Amino acid sequence: MACFNMLELNVSKMTPEIQDQMSRVDNQMAELCCIIERSLEADGICQVTPNLEFFRLSKPAGPIHGVAKPSFCVIAQGSKVVLLGDSAYRYDPRNYLLASMELPVVGDIVDASIAKPYLALRFVFDPMMVAQVMLDAGMSMTKGTAKVVSGMDVSQIDTRLMDVTLRLARLAVAPAVEVAVMFPLLTNELIFVLLMGTQGERMRQIGMHGGLAARIAGAVSVLHNRFSESLPVPELAQGAGMSVSGFYSH
Repeated sequence: MACFNMLELNVSKMTPEIQDQMSRVDNQMAELCCIIERSLEADGICQVTPNLEFFRLSKPAGPIHGVAKPSFCVIAQGSKVVLLGDSAYRYDPRNYLLASMELPVVGDIVDASIAKPYLALRFVFDPMMVAQVMLDAGMSMTKGTAKVVSGMDVSQIDTRLMDVTLRLARLAVAPAVEVAVMFPLLTNELIFVLLMGTQGERMRQIGMHGGLAARIAGAVSVLHNRFSESLPVPELAQGAGMSVSGFYSH
C-alpha cells in the first residue's frame, strides 16, 4: 500500500523564513481550534453553511466508509488517515487534503482524546463555482491542457491558504449579514488560492466538471439581462464562450 504524508521536518535545518511561516500557521491553527470548539461543545458536526462544516471527535474512530466529495479538508487538531484503493493519505495540522471528485474512501481518526479532541474543517466545492473562478482568471477550460493527476492528495499548508481558511471559519461566529456578504467573496478567494497553489491541477479537475455548466450559465445570464430583445444564437454562443455549433450541441 502506498502511503502519502508530510515528512517530519528538521527544525534546525530550516531557514528563519520557513520557521516564521510555521510559527504563524501554528498560531492560526490555535485560533481555528478555538472557533471549532466554540461551535461544537460536544462531539458532532456543525454545518456552518451548506458548503462549510466543522467536525469534533474525542476518541479514535474507524474504519469509516463513505464517499469523498470535491472538497478541501483541514485538521486543526489530531490526525486522520484516508484510504483510497491501495493508497493511504495521512494528514494533520501541518497539511491539508484535497479531493477533486466523488471517491469511495475509508477514513480512520487516529489522534483524538477528551483532552485534545480531533477538530477539523471541510469545505465542499460546487464545480460550477470553481469553473467560474477559472474563467474569471483567464485559465483554460480545455481538457487537453489539463495534466493527469490523482483524485486526492495531501500538501503542506502555508500561511496564505491558512489565512483565507481562518477568515471563512470566523463566519461561524459572525452576524448573518456578514456571512451573506463575505461568504461568496471568501469562497472565491479560497478557490483562487488553491488554483494557484501546489494542488492547482487537482483544483482544475473540479473546475472542468463545472465548466460546461458555467458556460451555459453565461448564456442564461445574457437572456436574463436582455429578455425583452430578440437575441441571435451567435450572440448567445458568445456569452457562453462557445462556437455556434458547440452551443447547439449542448
